Parts: sequence; structure tokens; C-alpha cells
Amino acid sequence: MTEQRRFITQRLHSPFTQASAVLALVLLFDFSGKLLQMAGTDIEPRYFWNVSASFLLFFSMLNSLLSLLAKSTDNYWGKSILSYLALAILGGVAAKIFSSLSINEAGTYRWLYIVLTAGYLVFLSIIRMVRKIIEYAQHEDWQEPRPHNHGQ
Repeated sequence: MTEQRRFITQRLHSPFTQASAVLALVLLFDFSGKLLQMAGTDIEPRYFWNVSASFLLFFSMLNSLLSLLAKSTDNYWGKSILSYLALAILGGVAAKIFSSLSINEAGTYRWLYIVLTAGYLVFLSIIRMVRKIIEYAQHEDWQEPRPHNHGQ
């Protein structure tokens, strides 16, 4: 692995870095949408809430999968949840600013945020359980199965 790839991989292990990168993408899409709106393109105000929710889902998947590579799962889990909350709040604030709609005025996005949060916690728990099973299997002594003598 090249030094540049190793550096990028090491940087992506931090949930705070992941959330910062995803927030940058949210802001990029929000600014692009606002520029298109100012240029006369008809963009629905809920577009900004859609961007925020979509990237929240992206972060959930990315963060959960990268948790498999973490050395300390407890430490990673705590940082991940804080990062998720920060991203949800800051993404929501950005959506509010760009759309001029509160989360309650944006229709179903309030429920979508709740579902995404519950889904994130479930997905993170499943990944953590899978990791524990893998670690258990790696530490377990493996013995070949004995051949069965079926009535002979």
C-alpha cells in the first residue's frame, strides 16, 4: 500500500473525520442547489432536507462498515455516535438555513430522521456483533470434525 493510501485510510478511521467529510458534501450539495435556485431552476425547498437525510444514511453505512477496522470498538462506538449526532444536527441546521423550512414544516423528514437514527444504531449494533463473533471464532481452537461411522 502506498504511503498516500495508508494516510487516507488512517484518516478515515476517525468517525469525526468521516462526519466532517460527509458534512462538507452536504454543504457542497446545498450550495450547489442554492446556486441553481438563484439561477432560476425550480428546486423544491425540501431538497435540502433530502440532501441532509441522504448523506446521514451514507454516513451510517460508511461509519458502521469502517467500525470493523477499529482497534477499540468501545472507543470507536462512542465517537461514532457523537459524530452521527453532530452530523444530524449540523446537517439539519444547514437544511433549515438553505430551505427556510423547519424540520416540522419539511413534512416527513422528521420521521425520516428518527428512522435513520434508529436504523443507524441497529446497523452499528449488528456490525459490532458480527465483529465479536469473528473475534470469538478466531480465538477458538479449531478441530477437524471426526468422520462418522454410520452404522458400519
